[in-house]
Amino acid sequence: MKRKMYILTVVVFLIIAALWWGQYKQNKELTNFHQPITINQVEAIHLWEKGTDIKRVPKSECIKIVEWFNQYDPQKISEEKVPLSNAQVVVDTVEGATIIINYIDGRIYVSRYDVGESNLQYEFLDDAPELENFFEELIN
Repeated sequence: MKRKMYILTVVVFLIIAALWWGQYKQNKELTNFHQPITINQVEAIHLWEKGTDIKRVPKSECIKIVEWFNQYDPQKISEEKVPLSNAQVVVDTVEGATIIINYIDGRIYVSRYDVGESNLQYEFLDDAPELENFFEELIN
């Protein structure tokens, strides 16, 4: 009887460990999506709003945008396709990569061409008040 209980305990432990490991790997992969941008990486930042021309952002604004982006918790994202946006912040890096921060119906979506092997797209699950306010002021 003790032996069966021991085997059952080990089996349950292994199942729980396997489930935990799978969730850990998935969370780790998502964390790798939302990596910080260093201001030294930024060659230029441009703004685009639906129906207007693209505008270059002054250096002082670039620093704020990068800081707001970097403050967001990488654990609170979800891999999502980015729908058509109302406004965008386009970050061009010195390495030639592009990071696009999209604003769609009060939500922040990101397309990255600098992480991994392809275009990564994800959504911020929580509010990012500074970025959201920035976009709201831009489109109003």
